[in-house]
Amino acid sequence: MGASPCLDSPKSCTLLPVTFQYKDTIPSSSALVDSGAEGSFLDISVAAQWGIPFIPLPSLISVRSLKGLLLSSITHSTPSVSIVVSGNHREVIELYLLNSLGTPVVLGHPWLVQHNPHVDWSGNSVLSWSQSCLALCLGAALSPGLVSVFQVETADLSGVLAEYHDLCRVFSKSRATSLPPHRPYDCAIDLLLGTSPHKGRLYSLSGPE
Repeated sequence: MGASPCLDSPKSCTLLPVTFQYKDTIPSSSALVDSGAEGSFLDISVAAQWGIPFIPLPSLISVRSLKGLLLSSITHSTPSVSIVVSGNHREVIELYLLNSLGTPVVLGHPWLVQHNPHVDWSGNSVLSWSQSCLALCLGAALSPGLVSVFQVETADLSGVLAEYHDLCRVFSKSRATSLPPHRPYDCAIDLLLGTSPHKGRLYSLSGPE
């Protein structure tokens, strides 16, 4: 298994906000998105700090660099934990436990293949998720009785007048780029097979208009 956690400046990494839920613990952190890692990892010291148990693996897994050099060995993983990534994407996942990661969490290539997110690599955000996520991961993003995951992100209010700071939620980037949670009163829009909406007329507008 290969792993290439970011050990350089955080500016050269793509980090997404992530919230963990295991029993009553809901810590927030950041996750490195790394297409070069052959798995998803959690730093051992962070797991111990959060009270997440260590589950022994059936066999040892060797971690090697791109050149094939042995870096470390993985002997344990986490139990199934619930995580919320980028504000509105909830899933249950098991992470390999690894020493001395450059960031608490690494989401590797298998995770990217499974969820196929459209990542804004320079903006550290997810623009959209796969069709399967729209029905599974995003549909359960906010469940009754859970703390809102949108509270994890702190909006940048440096350019906002003080009078509007009580409306900080409307300046949240994760809320602006995410779907609202499903509600019991959602109305279905049933489309007829073989039909298409009527095409509307186009109206030219001048610059001032």
